[in-house]
Amino acid sequence: RAPAGGGAIPSDGGGEGSEGGAPDEPGEVVALASAAELGALLARCAAAGKTAVVFFSAAWCGPCRRVAPELAKVALRRRREAFAAVDVDALPGLAEAWAVAKLPTLLLFRGGGGGGGGPAARLEGAACWKLVAKLDEL
Repeated sequence: RAPAGGGAIPSDGGGEGSEGGAPDEPGEVVALASAAELGALLARCAAAGKTAVVFFSAAWCGPCRRVAPELAKVALRRRREAFAAVDVDALPGLAEAWAVAKLPTLLLFRGGGGGGGGPAARLEGAACWKLVAKLDEL
């Protein structure tokens, strides 16, 4: 069931005419397989001045399963950001390192943000539906 007041993560359609946002393929949510892959993504985003959106989820998490397809739609429209996903069951150390205690969680790293500064924003649970508004604030 979608949250009250919407049901989908709204998209502003931004990013048209901009360069690709995802690490390899514009508009794609890339599944990360290691902490090293996250580090490389953050470094690429820092070099390009892009915001990285990292989605922490689990297969058993119902809200995560509802957010995931909406996140993919946002990624298609927001090509100036890079989108990645972390399965907390496959990479529990990564979830612990970023203090992910609730699912789903979105961490937004402005300009990569991997230089020890941490995420510029954190959206947890139902707040994930506010992604586009938060991206526009950054």
